Amino acid sequence: MRTKGIIIDSGAYSVWNKGRSIDLGEYIGFCKKFPDASYYVNLDVIPGTPGQKNPGETAVEEACKKSWRNYQTMTKELPKEKILPVFHQRVGEDVKWLEKYLADGASCIGVGGVGSVTENIKSLSKIKKYLFDHEQPLVRIHGFGVSSFALMKLWSWYSVDSSTWVADARWGLIYIPKKRQGVFDFSQEPFVLAVSPRSSLKSKRGFHLSNISPTVKSDVMEFLALCNVNLGKFHHYKVERGHKLAEGENWYHRKNSEVMVIEEPGIIPSLEERMKVNIRFLQEANKVLPVKKIYFAGNTLDCPAEYEVGYKLASFPFFDHGEGLKILTRHIQLLNSGGESFKRNPDMKAVRDKKQSRTPSKNETIGFGLLK
Repeated sequence: MRTKGIIIDSGAYSVWNKGRSIDLGEYIGFCKKFPDASYYVNLDVIPGTPGQKNPGETAVEEACKKSWRNYQTMTKELPKEKILPVFHQRVGEDVKWLEKYLADGASCIGVGGVGSVTENIKSLSKIKKYLFDHEQPLVRIHGFGVSSFALMKLWSWYSVDSSTWVADARWGLIYIPKKRQGVFDFSQEPFVLAVSPRSSLKSKRGFHLSNISPTVKSDVMEFLALCNVNLGKFHHYKVERGHKLAEGENWYHRKNSEVMVIEEPGIIPSLEERMKVNIRFLQEANKVLPVKKIYFAGNTLDCPAEYEVGYKLASFPFFDHGEGLKILTRHIQLLNSGGESFKRNPDMKAVRDKKQSRTPSKNETIGFGLLK
């Protein structure tokens, strides 16, 4: 069975941000290792230097030419219908390059530089006429770095990706759906809840697990139950400087030489459990938003939660070696087997109809555990 849920990304932007570059031949060789991937993102060239707001018309045009040459090379080495060129409207690329990719028969066009809302809505409106005919997309359109629900609702995307879900989980944040008429509404932006005791939000009432209202806490616990996730328990203690983590230990506050030991997995001490919650929220949102596929980007962990992701965007610089390669290979294996090894989430409505809800036990520790 062909994979329908993997996009191989060049990682050009993240590498460019570090002042480095990617060898086209190495990237193509990596793509060839995964013939079942849905798409291979073109190795686009980013103009200017990191932090430069306006690279200039000449630099932008030169970058477009190099990106086009990379695209032509990739279409000769890999299935043309799987090469995903990227158009960067926000950096001032001439629309002629978008027309060039369309005229060449690209089956999917990527829109890069999408992130904030106001500026990008203006940018996207300028190219809409080239991609749509009476609100119907002329090709499949992929939005890079789209996490805003306002942008997801802007038009009919074929797919989008974002790494915000795992970045937030690393910082001790989870996504909780808001309710409308007593029912979770996944068409709205989530309530982002902090669970770390070191979060600056702890002193801001209504934004941290330790200081939300009883009504909000009830909704939080209801959603955690639907995700089959608990709050969790742990203890932490001081160690000598230079301490090497023993099995079962994680850093609680490295600068203060404090480590933690998880006694019971949960959103407070466990990154993986926070990942589960954020994955579940976005999967439910994917069912109601005008986006066919939400791809989960970002560097994660080799853990069961990672493999609950149906659609994965894997960036070449991280996934070409070590644990990253192991994760990507496992995704390919699961998707080629029909995803039968995925842990199946219960249907939201079925679980809700059973009225499964829970309240925190006396022994569950509130507000601890940011893993770094």
